[in-house]
Amino acid sequence: MNIEAALVSVARTGDVSFGTNSVLKNMMGGKGRLVIISENCAPDTYGKIKQYSGITNIPVFVFKGSSNDLGSICKKPFPISAMTIFEQGDSDIFDVIK
Repeated sequence: MNIEAALVSVARTGDVSFGTNSVLKNMMGGKGRLVIISENCAPDTYGKIKQYSGITNIPVFVFKGSSNDLGSICKKPFPISAMTIFEQGDSDIFDVIK
């Protein structure tokens, strides 16, 4: 399975949260198993996410596409710069990103 298919599946069947503010809040609380950010995520937000990743050991995966691409893949009518994955559902997202 490729990353796009895994993202479709996790957005449909998993437990996820969308948005940079939500991601930062979750990371500050040590919540989440994986963070995915788009390639065009704002540099200051990317820096904060990487900083919290180092503190909480929550891995960060940079999606090779824009926030519009990520939103489209996740079947959302809005751009997604960042998302937190709590549970993978029927996807194999954790295997795909290794």
